[in-house]
Amino acid sequence: MAHSYFKELARRDEPEHPVDIALERRLPQARLLRRIRSRGSRLLTSLGERRSLWLTLESLLVEYHANRGETYFDLGYEHGAAAARAEAKGRGVLSKAGRALATQLRNLLVQSELPARERLLVLLDTAWALARDEDQS
Repeated sequence: MAHSYFKELARRDEPEHPVDIALERRLPQARLLRRIRSRGSRLLTSLGERRSLWLTLESLLVEYHANRGETYFDLGYEHGAAAARAEAKGRGVLSKAGRALATQLRNLLVQSELPARERLLVLLDTAWALARDEDQS
């Protein structure tokens, strides 16, 4: 399993996650949440004794969205960190086409499920193959 930067930010002494607090500031949703809760209550009332059907579905949806949100955050962090490291090393070494290819390779590697060490080995293996091609020409 990949490292969770989202969980790393969570603080035990705070009831809300810092990302949730920042998200609410940037995209206020209190009114929409009140409407969702109101409709949910009405649905539960109309289901009567079969309300467990909705509660089970709601629990699964919460788990699904929580997992997706955490994964979105972690992927954004990993892509941003990789892009920042690439930017920090300087732009003058590669051509525009070279930078575009480097970005594609970096994105593929960040998105892979491989451990960091194996990602580096993939790059070294590729570099070795290309260096050998260079020797042949």
